[in-house]
Amino acid sequence: MRKEETEDGKKEKMERRKLGGGKENKKRSNTIKEQYKLAWNYIVNSKRYIYFIVALFVIFLIIGYFLPVFFVDEVIELVSKIIDETEGMGFFELFVFIFYNNLKTSLISIIAGIAFGIFSIFNTIVNSYLIGFVGRAASEKIGAGVLFRLVPHGIFELPSFILSLGLGLRLGLYLFLKKKGETFSGNLENVLRVFIFVILPLLLIAAFIETMLIVVIFPSG
Repeated sequence: MRKEETEDGKKEKMERRKLGGGKENKKRSNTIKEQYKLAWNYIVNSKRYIYFIVALFVIFLIIGYFLPVFFVDEVIELVSKIIDETEGMGFFELFVFIFYNNLKTSLISIIAGIAFGIFSIFNTIVNSYLIGFVGRAASEKIGAGVLFRLVPHGIFELPSFILSLGLGLRLGLYLFLKKKGETFSGNLENVLRVFIFVILPLLLIAAFIETMLIVVIFPSG
């Protein structure tokens, strides 16, 4: 009987750890492998928030590509500003610029999501529409082949962006959809773990690939 209670207790502790329970997370593991495992467990446990962001992203990406009628002047002005800012940059300078901007976007997506997830939803709509709009404009002006050039860095950048928004949404909806044994501090710790061990590496890889595409493989000049 005592053995069964012990086994049940272990299972309950493991489940609480995945959900963001506070006490169990204090027993931190020091190995990188185990930290990665905890990070991926939390991502899997947050899948419904991430799936929602993905669905929203796809819908407004399609709207931006096929119905580019909203905020046309603002989008063109934004793209022109980015082009002007990056013109003449060398490899390292451009890499830092891209990484810094993506890092800032990811952090804002997570932190601002705490406001009941409203910012996460709004940010998803705006950015997915923007990507769809720019994708269409680029394919019409330069050719559809330009879209395939965006794929390599997008493979890493989009997941990091979607993860940030999904985790921000989870933090924002914590009070409404909290599970048994879950704590806000435990969730925050898990989000930080995912950011350090998953999102940050993805952003570094994405920035490197995008810089390579712009400076080395497909230089404008």
